[in-house]
Amino acid sequence: MLQALRDKTTGTITYIILGLIVLAMVAYVFPSFFGNSALEPVIRVGKLEVTPAEWQDVFNNEVQRDPSLASGNNKLKKLELAQRVADQKLLEVVAAEAGISLSSARLRSEIENFGGEVFKLDGKFSEGLYMQRLVGAGLTPARFEQDLSRDLQTRTIPEALGNTLPVTDREVDRFVSLRDQTRDLRYLSFALTDVPAPAALDDAGLRTFYDANNNDFMSEEQLNIEYLWVKNADINFATPDEDDLKTIYEQRKDSFINSERRMASHILVEVATDADAEAQKKGLAKAEALLKRIRAGEDFAAVAKAESDDAGSKEESGDLGWLEKGVTEAAFESAMFAMKTGDISEPVKTDQGYHVIQLREIQPEAKKTFEEVRAELDSALAKERRDQAYNELLTRLGSDLQSDPYQLSGPAKNVAIPLVESGLVNRNALPAPLNTPEVALALSKETVLVRGAVSDRIRVGENDSLWVRIVERKQSAVRPFDEVKADLVTKATANAHELALKAKAAAWLKQAQGAGNLDALAKESNKIIETKAAVGRNVMDTPGPIVRDAFKANRPKDGKPTLGMVKISPVEFALFEVSKVTEGDLSKLDAAARDAVRAQLRGSNSFAEQESFRNTLRQLYDIKIYEDRL
Repeated sequence: MLQALRDKTTGTITYIILGLIVLAMVAYVFPSFFGNSALEPVIRVGKLEVTPAEWQDVFNNEVQRDPSLASGNNKLKKLELAQRVADQKLLEVVAAEAGISLSSARLRSEIENFGGEVFKLDGKFSEGLYMQRLVGAGLTPARFEQDLSRDLQTRTIPEALGNTLPVTDREVDRFVSLRDQTRDLRYLSFALTDVPAPAALDDAGLRTFYDANNNDFMSEEQLNIEYLWVKNADINFATPDEDDLKTIYEQRKDSFINSERRMASHILVEVATDADAEAQKKGLAKAEALLKRIRAGEDFAAVAKAESDDAGSKEESGDLGWLEKGVTEAAFESAMFAMKTGDISEPVKTDQGYHVIQLREIQPEAKKTFEEVRAELDSALAKERRDQAYNELLTRLGSDLQSDPYQLSGPAKNVAIPLVESGLVNRNALPAPLNTPEVALALSKETVLVRGAVSDRIRVGENDSLWVRIVERKQSAVRPFDEVKADLVTKATANAHELALKAKAAAWLKQAQGAGNLDALAKESNKIIETKAAVGRNVMDTPGPIVRDAFKANRPKDGKPTLGMVKISPVEFALFEVSKVTEGDLSKLDAAARDAVRAQLRGSNSFAEQESFRNTLRQLYDIKIYEDRL
């Protein structure tokens, strides 16, 4: 870098340095000129701050779970995520002030049992699997243990609140009584066809509807994106010729080895791994008896086909084919590779049981010829050269973009790859190859979306790379009246028709309430009343909105049903009557069921208690979410 600076310096170096000093002063005095400083917090909870880098990590992780978070219309979701982060930081502050600490033994226990079986092999914690899983997730043990420790500390107080909440027998009885309650009900459904269609709205009526429902007529945010797509498969490189391949072969021929292989057959006498000594003894005795028959002259293949417990090889007369080292269990391998051609082993114990092995042929280790590895060499050398050319191209692009991060045309020209423009497209419906969460995330960054900078390198699949820049941005706005008039007519007419149906249903409800039931209305409207006896809260054969509102309705009094109205959909309403309420049967609740209900109620109450606790903390501590920095 220093040499590059020297190469570019001229007699005007003083002016360049002065210019840099001025820019640094502007950045210091007016940080917003350059955007948010890396030191400005995104969230502040008391004295605890969430830096832009920390926020970006949280945001990126959340995008992996919910890619829509990176779309254009994500302000509300960002705020919800920021509030969750603030709540977590709030609990960290409280835990620190309360002096809550975590013992190393507790942390180790949590790690070993994390996620049930995440770090376990055969039911036991595996240090190797632990490291493998962390590396796969891009984590170090120190980072994972720090995050887990912090999480456990912040959960201590809320969980303690929940675990100490009492749940009385009366609460259990009341819950079950309500949960298992049933209601007898009847209902009538009415659709748009049951009321006349309203008159068409004139322009003044349409204009009023348009003004009242602007949010229904918003245009999609549109972007014109230029992008540079570098495909590994399209990279030009020097194709290996015969001399190249032979040179590489001579350099590496000691590594081109056909490992020793052995052709074997076996007979398995199956014995369970956890079998007792008596079962082991019987298994060994049977294997020895089979071996005795073979040594007495019986054909090995015939005995294997008749007696072997290995379903995979039994039909092949015990044939296992060619075997290399590392394929079979250690004991089997050790015995087989100690044998000579034609040998038959003594019984060999493995986890499957006892094996009698016949070694039929040995193929010794040998170097592969050039012709044997030619295709492999050609493919490997071509890939090596392609990857090298690809990486050199990425390096040139990185250097060009570092010099001028606000244009792609120059870098594209320098690497002879065409620059593509998408034209104006909806931000939430980008065409390929832009329709990925990674591109959506890149486009959401302020430097790209607002300032017009080129994005960082975006990986596409395993081998390709993409850079994007926004050429033009049309933000979401209310579409002009004349442009949406046809859609307005449809929506306004549907809305008016729905309102007419709702008003008519309300009138019918008043009429039914006057009569005391739905019978007269059913006769007048020539409709059939649907009758449902002993309906539970989770019944499937009755429209959900009817069940929901029927269980909200007051109990019938003096033998008179309770009537109500409910909207099933924009094109259908229903009137219902509840004639009987039957409480859940507590006599069917045994001790185990009561304990399960008690645990359920404690969990539900715990959640409410914890939320109340968080609400109280929010009032006690100064919390600031800087929305413009999200």
